[in-house]
Amino acid sequence: MKKLSAAQVLERRSSRRRKQKNLPQPTAPRSGILRPAQ
Repeated sequence: MKKLSAAQVLERRSSRRRKQKNLPQPTAPRSGILRPAQ
């Protein structure tokens, strides 16, 4: 199950980049993927 859709890959990359700038809440590390980008 390593194949992800292009949208998921892009979202993961952007969320990872966002994490480096401002860390998300430690209680919800995956909130960035579920929540729409702001």
